[in-house]
Amino acid sequence: MLIKGFFCPCVGRNVAPDHYSAGECKNPPMPIARILAILRKEENDTVHHGIGMSPSRMTKCFRKSAIEAVIPAIYDIREFNSLAGGTAEHEFMERHTPEGLFAEVEFPKEGKPMPTLFAGTEFEITMRGRCDVLSMGALKLEDYKITGEWSQKFRWERRTADPEWNVQASLYKILAKKCEGIDIQTASVWSGAMVGKKSKAPAWFQIPITFMSEREILQVRPLDGDYTVGDTIREYKLFVKRIAEGMRPEDAVKLIPLYGKTTKRFSECDYCAVSGACGELAGETQW
Repeated sequence: MLIKGFFCPCVGRNVAPDHYSAGECKNPPMPIARILAILRKEENDTVHHGIGMSPSRMTKCFRKSAIEAVIPAIYDIREFNSLAGGTAEHEFMERHTPEGLFAEVEFPKEGKPMPTLFAGTEFEITMRGRCDVLSMGALKLEDYKITGEWSQKFRWERRTADPEWNVQASLYKILAKKCEGIDIQTASVWSGAMVGKKSKAPAWFQIPITFMSEREILQVRPLDGDYTVGDTIREYKLFVKRIAEGMRPEDAVKLIPLYGKTTKRFSECDYCAVSGACGELAGETQW
């Protein structure tokens, strides 16, 4: 993401990008060391930068992904807190995973060409993906979803994979087969959270994944919104084409539908880190 500045609760207004690194924040919302670590991690992130399509972007509001990729925006540093916690969990397991389990596996590997998905349709696209853990012995894929205690309780009571999770895991399965000839047989999501001793949900539990065909993937409506995965791919391809033809990034983003406003299972806009920038582009002062 491109950072133009921050909203800081210590002063209740927008501040310059160096507000935290320059030591100007008198009442930081979290330890300064954590804030600077978050920003350094974001600055050095080579996985999520750019506008290439990925399994996770395919199941989220594409307007958000586009803004993060091409438009400098104001961010509330508190939006990064949960993200940092999830990233830390992933990096811990990646670093200490024993032999036989491969953590943070990329398909295709660096330097290899990206495979084509949905070939022969208007949704034909090349893409890469990065799965959390792949057990070669069992040919099993595992994905980690880090959440808060309240959401963990909800997931524990339901114990059913979100359609978006099925889409992501299915795309990893397709990529693994196309890139390395690996035929993943099963997959699950591990839901994890910091919970108290009296919590009604365990700290970690598995939710089985159902694999989908390419045709089924295209028909899924993430978060029960008005737009399908196929719609997201179509908008992505139009966006890339407009940018390549010289359209201003701001104008190209304005043409992307407000996906988040149509979601029914989860109010995506309420928790979106770029809702301010998105609202401004839509001619709104707030969401």
